[in-house]
Amino acid sequence: MRVTAQGSTRTSITPAKWQTRFHVVAAANRFVDHVRRRVQNELLGHRGRKDDPLYKIRRVLLTGAERLNPRGVDRMALGLRLGDSDDDVLRAWLAKEYERDVYLTEDPNEAAVLLAA
Repeated sequence: MRVTAQGSTRTSITPAKWQTRFHVVAAANRFVDHVRRRVQNELLGHRGRKDDPLYKIRRVLLTGAERLNPRGVDRMALGLRLGDSDDDVLRAWLAKEYERDVYLTEDPNEAAVLLAA
């Protein structure tokens, strides 16, 4: 146990024991959004504006790949092509989707195979 600044005690547990699927996917989405904002700021020197390619696809990047319709896929591809010259946002999105696949599988054996790959 450790004592926090407020004086309460809390047991230290590993993140894997308390993180649910929701928390893991939410953290992955925050990571994608952080990378998108960083790339946006590096390329244009300002926060996202309505006509900026990465800002236009910010919601599409947070949507699961299985839920994207063809129009969403096209919008994402165009936004990434125009606003992500080094593919940083694309790599972050792919990592998020891989993590979602691991945590959203119902079979523990399948999750172990995905983690081992």
